[in-house]
Amino acid sequence: MNKKIQTAMFARLLVGMAFLCCMASPTVVFARAKQYPIQGTVTALGTNQEMTGGGSGSVMTHEHRTYTVKTPTLTFVLECPHWMDGFHIHAPSECGG
Repeated sequence: MNKKIQTAMFARLLVGMAFLCCMASPTVVFARAKQYPIQGTVTALGTNQEMTGGGSGSVMTHEHRTYTVKTPTLTFVLECPHWMDGFHIHAPSECGG
């Protein structure tokens, strides 16, 4: 490639990056802390089993951690989307208990 083409490609890249930064900056500047309209209390911890696999493969059983949360008007049973196998919990720290 000759020098003119390389310079033009680099200039287009810089313009594109500047455009993306300008589009993303309002999101960063005006971001607020998370707000939760309902507050509750965790009243129970538990586990839920899920079987995966089958067919031509092996069947595996995974355990999910569950949380029962009671609010003034409702009761929720929340399931951590990650599984616990033995001593290791395959999840972010929020799901680890």
